[in-house]
Amino acid sequence: MPQASTAAWPDVLALLRRTPRTLRDLTADVAPHILRTRPAADQWSISEVISHLCAVEPPYRARLVRITLQENPYVAAIGRITGDYDPDTPVPILIETFTSLRTSTLDFLESLTPVVRARTAVHAELGPITLRSQVEALAANDEEQLARIRAILDAVA
Repeated sequence: MPQASTAAWPDVLALLRRTPRTLRDLTADVAPHILRTRPAADQWSISEVISHLCAVEPPYRARLVRITLQENPYVAAIGRITGDYDPDTPVPILIETFTSLRTSTLDFLESLTPVVRARTAVHAELGPITLRSQVEALAANDEEQLARIRAILDAVA
C-alpha cells in the first residue's frame, strides 16, 4: 500500500483548488498558435495538456466515488487520454470546463471524513491503494501537467 502522506488534507485539496487559477495565469497572454502547437511530434501541445486534465477529471471522480461506495473495489487505470475535445477549442474555454469539473470534484472531496479518505481499493496497475492516495495522485498529475506547460512556455520564450 502507498505510504501515508504527511500533508494535511486541506493542503492536498488546496493543491487541487489552485490548478485552474494556475492554468489561467500561465496561458493568459500566450498567443493561440503557441497554445495549439506541439513542441515535438510525440508531445502534447498546451491545449492538449489542458484537454487531458478535462478528460481525466470525470473518470477520476467516478473512481473516488466508487471507492466510497464499494468495499475494496478493483479499479482500472485511466491512462493517457486527451478526450474528444475539438483541437480548435480556445484554451480559455477548456480552462473553464476544467474549472467546473474540478469544482465538482472538490465539493465531493471536502465532504469526506478521515475514515472515508482511508478506504481502500485495488488498482489495476498499482495494486492496493487508498482513496487519499488517489487524491494525492490526482494532485501529482496536476503538478506534472503544469510543469509540462511551463516547459513548453520556457522553450518558446
